[in-house]
Amino acid sequence: MLNYPHTMPLFFAILGETFVALFTPLMAYTADRADPYRQYRFGLILVAIFSPCIFLMAASGHYGWIGLSMLIYGITHAIICGPMIKILYDQFPPFLRYTGISFAWSVSAAIFAGTAPLMAQFLTFELEWLLAPSFYVSFIAIFTHIICKYCFPSQTVAINKNSSSFLLTKLTD
Repeated sequence: MLNYPHTMPLFFAILGETFVALFTPLMAYTADRADPYRQYRFGLILVAIFSPCIFLMAASGHYGWIGLSMLIYGITHAIICGPMIKILYDQFPPFLRYTGISFAWSVSAAIFAGTAPLMAQFLTFELEWLLAPSFYVSFIAIFTHIICKYCFPSQTVAINKNSSSFLLTKLTD
């Protein structure tokens, strides 16, 4: 096990989430100007690729590598978080949009975020391999990418402004 001062893991966790908070508005702006579904799928591919690298750099014990891993984490997570609300918004009709989004968000957070520490500990100790959780994250990212590629539309309705289903067209015509 790595012997960090007890404050350093907290510092790097805060640093990683700070990067997410800083980059998410930029990625949301990018998603507004491009196709948010494609950006989301691209972000999932980046997570699948970089997850083992992030875990390896974090396990190195070198503060520079750990900081770089948090930067990569922040960017890849922001690429996914930027378009996520738009994607969720598109999945539910207006009469149950708030309920649908909050239920989907809560269930996914409970299943994946709630069990993440337990799963990471189980994989690390059962397989006796520090990088095992990173491949679990990569697997989930690839699985989600496949679901998004085949179950979600290839383009958001808001991008296709000539479509008759675009809300502003219906309101203004």
